[in-house]
Amino acid sequence: MALVGWKHVYAMSMAQYRNYLDTLSRRFEAMLSSIAAIYNFDLGIEFEIVLCELLRGLLPNRFGVCRGFVITADGQTAGDDIVIYDQSIFPTLQLRGMGNFSRREHVPVEAVYAYIEAKHTLSLKHRGARTSSKGVRRPSRKPDRDPDRVTLTKAMAQAAAVKRLVSSREHVPPNEIVRHLRIEDANVISRPGYPALLNPPYVAIISRFSDVEPKSINEHIPQEYSPDLIVAGSNLSIPLISSNGKIEFI
Repeated sequence: MALVGWKHVYAMSMAQYRNYLDTLSRRFEAMLSSIAAIYNFDLGIEFEIVLCELLRGLLPNRFGVCRGFVITADGQTAGDDIVIYDQSIFPTLQLRGMGNFSRREHVPVEAVYAYIEAKHTLSLKHRGARTSSKGVRRPSRKPDRDPDRVTLTKAMAQAAAVKRLVSSREHVPPNEIVRHLRIEDANVISRPGYPALLNPPYVAIISRFSDVEPKSINEHIPQEYSPDLIVAGSNLSIPLISSNGKIEFI
């Protein structure tokens, strides 16, 4: 679909259901503003908590939302931000209950639907260091005004670590109709670009502010275990898989 056409469809969807998406966007901004007025976002966890509260209000009850880590049966862990999981089958290991986002939980990888690397500010480079003409990194003379600033490379690495760990769980192939019940020798038809598994982890990076331009994302994106969505401030980027298998964000 041409870009103009995509914008037209997007504009139509924004106007549907009594401007539902636009109302939701303004509600989210109001939540961020209220938290900023109280805490001034001195702690990055406040942004995580706002996202958790928003997701909890949007998602059906079967989806659990918490801040925390994903964990395997042998004790390997990854991530420390927002986990969306199947709470109808798996409780978190801390059993703190729905809506308690003050402390981090541990969620079994088998329960994970999605992971969000939530950052208040996302930057291409850390402002706390500078590079000399000889290529030597030195402490910056100017302190970073945003201590919660995180580089894109670091966020990518953290997101990839979670996706790699969750991908180690038991795979659900397209011929599995219910858990552990599969149709053998089934002729499964799948659209091009669709995942080969029915339980791939969805991983996103979301930041409130960013100086990252969409065109610069492809210079830092890993080709393996790359995120499925990047929201860098007001810019939204999704991956496009070319015919040769290369991933490029648009």
